Amino acid sequence: MLNAKNFDRNKFRDTKVSVRSTYISGGGRDERLLGELHSLVENIEDFRAGAASPRRCLFVTGPAGTGKTTALRYLIEAVPEFQPFSNEHNCPKIPFLSVKAQKQCSTRNLVCDIVKAYGLEAEGSEADLTELMFSLFKERGTVCLHIDELQHAVRANSRSAFEAVQDLLKTMADMEDWPLHLILSGMPKIERMREDEQIHRRSILVPFHRLECPDDAEWVHSCLKAVAVEGCGLALDDELEGDEFLGRLCHSVNGAWGTMIEMIQAASFRCLERQRVTLTNNHFAWEYERDTGCQPNDNVFLSPVWKELKPKYALKMDEE
Repeated sequence: MLNAKNFDRNKFRDTKVSVRSTYISGGGRDERLLGELHSLVENIEDFRAGAASPRRCLFVTGPAGTGKTTALRYLIEAVPEFQPFSNEHNCPKIPFLSVKAQKQCSTRNLVCDIVKAYGLEAEGSEADLTELMFSLFKERGTVCLHIDELQHAVRANSRSAFEAVQDLLKTMADMEDWPLHLILSGMPKIERMREDEQIHRRSILVPFHRLECPDDAEWVHSCLKAVAVEGCGLALDDELEGDEFLGRLCHSVNGAWGTMIEMIQAASFRCLERQRVTLTNNHFAWEYERDTGCQPNDNVFLSPVWKELKPKYALKMDEE
């Protein structure tokens, strides 16, 4: 039971904020993604020099909770060329611009969102707004446009509306007088965009796959230590060091890296709040029950036949 008298809630809150603010690298995929970001920068310079590759689109795809958006947000900050600055005339420049596609992702909605991201009102005809958008790319020095949640353009649109978005993306990636490059991220269904041959030949794909144990047990364990031990100062119960627990943890989130981090954070915070110093399997079982509402025999962390269970936590992600 929580002894409120001896519990420093401000310190606990500081710990939570620090842990949630700390980026946990996903290993090789982060290195691959950062390498492709640097390749975009190199191709932008090649364009300015007069001979660039036509591959000006980077697709970053993966199921919900695999950490795509968080990785992009973190790694973009490691690319100096994409950081905002003011030129010699003190005019603000925005080399990298990020927008999130609306659930009804029509070409007009997409153009409006981009114009608004520059701090302007999006009023007028779609043709006028599109012309304004392209002029803003040049005026504000935007050489990389990130569109997140692009699956909305695939899921919500009619075939003609979907093809209109494809055509707009092709036009953006084929500007002859400006080196605009695109980063397009979302659920795996956005790869349908690449069924268009022109987009396919202009793009590169970086997939964020689900983790699987035992193959990825080392990464699962490193994540557990980074959050619970290094971030929260907890000791790990011996059971948590074993392959079976690492398999249960991976299975409970259906191999989704980002969701796994959130699960470990929640279990660790529960442990801290109850003024315990050792993180145990029960902390994870409690969090899993809280998240899914499952019965003990359906709890991945408690059931002896956990490998046969369909994780309820993962089902919620796949339905997004």
